[in-house]
Amino acid sequence: KQGNLANGIDTLKQLHVHYPQDAKVTADLIILLRLAGRNAEIVNLTNSEKLDSQVEAMPSYAYTAWLGALRDQKQAKQAFDIAQQVYTLSGKTPFHKAKSISAANATNTVNPADTVASIPFDTWYY
Repeated sequence: KQGNLANGIDTLKQLHVHYPQDAKVTADLIILLRLAGRNAEIVNLTNSEKLDSQVEAMPSYAYTAWLGALRDQKQAKQAFDIAQQVYTLSGKTPFHKAKSISAANATNTVNPADTVASIPFDTWYY
């Protein structure tokens, strides 16, 4: 956050050209584009690479930025569809920590995957 976003984005774009199958490079690019408020670029990137069919390959830390960009670009249906895919991936859902902690306390579970699975999918957000 303290660095130069433009330089970071340029570097990650170059890396992405050379390593288009590297999901971590793509995820990092999505994160920096989101921090820079360049949501349209995220939508274009993820659509052109058909990332909605590769949700499992995407590192979980990029889900919230990706879904937020789709939502902010008025792509609610696409965001909802991807969120449903994310929801089915055990332990990788973009929920707030408070909800997870509450669910863990309510169910006395220790396994994070069980905790996440106990949280209902929130259609309102998308």
